[in-house]
Amino acid sequence: MLNAPGLIPKQVKQNLHPEKQTTTNVNWKIEDRFHCGGYAKINSELESFLSSWKTDSEIPIEAVYTGKLFWGLRSLIEQGAIEKGSEVIAIHSGGKLSGCYLEHSYVGCCKIYIFLEMV
Repeated sequence: MLNAPGLIPKQVKQNLHPEKQTTTNVNWKIEDRFHCGGYAKINSELESFLSSWKTDSEIPIEAVYTGKLFWGLRSLIEQGAIEKGSEVIAIHSGGKLSGCYLEHSYVGCCKIYIFLEMV
């Protein structure tokens, strides 16, 4: 949520069953930095990413939802926030590819499992 950074991860933690909060070893994070300043907004970094994506991938994406997801993933990999060779699960709730599952080797270094669901 643009006006409440950190709110969604906080709500997820509050709603996890207490036994799951203490026994899980899963390293998870909800990333909310790749919104480009608002809904349906695009910046030059995202435009550049979308241009290179069209050249490098057969998966069709649009800028507003799916493009921001893949741009965020690539940025996190390049920044080292996602370790090379990691397996990542990305859950996406909108965009052109809703209702399907993709497994995509991304940037040649990480295996990304992407669940695209319309909620």
